[in-house]
Amino acid sequence: FSFPTVEDGYRGNLVLADARLAELRAEMERAGTWDSTSVLVTSDHGWRDGARKNGDKHPRIPWILKAAGSRSPHRFDRELDMLSTVPVLDGLLRGQITTADEILATLEAAPPPR
Repeated sequence: FSFPTVEDGYRGNLVLADARLAELRAEMERAGTWDSTSVLVTSDHGWRDGARKNGDKHPRIPWILKAAGSRSPHRFDRELDMLSTVPVLDGLLRGQITTADEILATLEAAPPPR
């Protein structure tokens, strides 16, 4: 593995994040904590040169959540803003949300982005 350079930009950062997440997962699996832990991968901003919507810049922020105990992927296709995800994170941290179905239901209940 080689570290991305500044010239690699956003895609290089994705390669680096993927490699580090793989290392984290391997360590957690060795410690026996991967299956019982939720892991969130997100960013403080979207891809600055990324997708455009209606001609305006439309930042897409990665928000990937591996729920504790979940063994199958779930996809949520509705548009969200970061404020819409706060109830999920709060519920996870407080132990009030414990399953992928509860995560999806909480996201479904979130108001649409402004």
